[in-house]
Amino acid sequence: MAQIKGQEVSVWIVGSSLIRNAFVHARSRTGGVNLGLHRIGVKIWWQGYGGMGLKDLESTIKRLMKYEKAPKYLVLHIAGNDLGKTKLGFLRNEIKATLEKVQSYLPNSSIVWSQILPRTNWRHSKSQDSMMACRIRINSAIASFVFKNGGHYIKYPHIFPNSTFLKEDGVHLTDLGNDIFLNNLQGALEMFICSGSYTYPDTFGTSMCIS
Repeated sequence: MAQIKGQEVSVWIVGSSLIRNAFVHARSRTGGVNLGLHRIGVKIWWQGYGGMGLKDLESTIKRLMKYEKAPKYLVLHIAGNDLGKTKLGFLRNEIKATLEKVQSYLPNSSIVWSQILPRTNWRHSKSQDSMMACRIRINSAIASFVFKNGGHYIKYPHIFPNSTFLKEDGVHLTDLGNDIFLNNLQGALEMFICSGSYTYPDTFGTSMCIS
């Protein structure tokens, strides 16, 4: 459903240091921390924490609820630090259970799964091929799960695991990587708000708000 003109749309973006770094990068860009979406009433609250894992999400959301009203959209960039720590099936079920708890706290918020990004250095495994396969499977499974609950999915098809997009640590984004990451967040939120699409990028439903 398209946004009603003049209505504020609250967005929380919660996750690891990738979110913290994206916030810092956004401050220096045209459009600022609201990604230029203030023109359609969007207000973004960034909450990025270094080393954040899945086990931290529930307590983080409960803490944030003490300071802000529930958002219309809750963007979660999480679980990259958990890949390889446990068996894939267990992690998948843990993510689903955690998201169910978060949704119970915020029943009127739409959860947005922000795709786990590729890396060249994974915390719990040295097998690049294995971890990339796990990343794809987790992203697909959790995207399907959030769709069933009315949520959304953001993909980053133009971020690749090489030095153009990743810093020397193999995890964090370069300036170009952050630009692409922020551009996708901006495009996704505008599309979700204005056209009701569930996935971004999406070749269907590409209409945007007219400012």
